[in-house]
Amino acid sequence: VEKMLRLLREEYDYVVVDAPNYFHETIQAALQLSGLILLVGNVEIFSVKNMRSCLDTLETMGMKEKVRILLNKVGREGGIKLTDIEQTLGMPVWESLPSEENVVVPSINQGIPLVMTHPNSRIGQGLRTLKDKVEGEKVFGPVSKKRVLPAKLALGGSKS
Repeated sequence: VEKMLRLLREEYDYVVVDAPNYFHETIQAALQLSGLILLVGNVEIFSVKNMRSCLDTLETMGMKEKVRILLNKVGREGGIKLTDIEQTLGMPVWESLPSEENVVVPSINQGIPLVMTHPNSRIGQGLRTLKDKVEGEKVFGPVSKKRVLPAKLALGGSKS
């Protein structure tokens, strides 16, 4: 895995690894090579508990400084308040994406990126803001306009 990730980093400015919420050996290798770790969760209690557990593990591994909190489905009715999530996690939410299932679900089902079909939607704007923030992180160095990797590299599953 380490060799593959190093090769991909030579070819692409960004390599996205969609990892599960448990840390087996393959994921640990990917995390060690990461310049930025986006810990993704939502405003539901089980998600916040999982994020807290992941943060504890990442801190034990000496990687907490790489972690940024990304909240998904913000604004969903009955969701936990951002201030409560930040207090529970002990760190600020770095970025959040709005809940806009009427745009997201059809995009997934049709296989068409929502930033193409609904670029001015709240979620489309949120994804562009997220992209800009990731590009603004200093851990990557200058972007060289290398080829764009057309699909994510999945190691061990995905999260919802």
